[in-house]
Amino acid sequence: MGHNRGRNARGFTLIELVMVIAITGVISISGVFLMLYLIQHSIYLPNKLNVEAVGDEIMDTMIEGSSGAKGLRFTTAVSVSGNSSLTFLNADGQTVVFSWDSINKKISVSINGGPAATIPYYLPSGMYIEQNGATPIFTYYDANEVATAIPASVRRVKIEFQVRSGSGNFQDWQSEFPFASSVAVRRFQ
Repeated sequence: MGHNRGRNARGFTLIELVMVIAITGVISISGVFLMLYLIQHSIYLPNKLNVEAVGDEIMDTMIEGSSGAKGLRFTTAVSVSGNSSLTFLNADGQTVVFSWDSINKKISVSINGGPAATIPYYLPSGMYIEQNGATPIFTYYDANEVATAIPASVRRVKIEFQVRSGSGNFQDWQSEFPFASSVAVRRFQ
């Protein structure tokens, strides 16, 4: 009777159990990598959106202006043209200065000699504005599209910078994004 019991017993053999455990392990490992990918992107994408929003706000303030002063689109004269600073007179007669602080890595605006205000005003801590490689923030061109340092001959201003959160590396769940635009100086009267 003991002999028949072994043949009619229902259950799994050791090999079947080992195979089930191995297959479950392979599926679990691929699931872990998928979850890490999804978690990393759920943190990375909001950081990327914040970086892009900050860069767009800076570009919009420089080109179009803010409630305090009109921007580069309404320039009547460029008075100082530096690699990290731009001073111009807008159509409302206001002197506007955009400057990049290379130590704190922020861009600020000053209107009519007033205090410098960081743009955007809500710049989160851990977010930095940097040069895009070795390219200066402001590059100036004359009527012949030749780079110039003479403020009176400036006919176009190229703005180029990069916004970075934290290290900017995807592996650190951070982001960076380059921004560039060019504005014709039409010298509105």
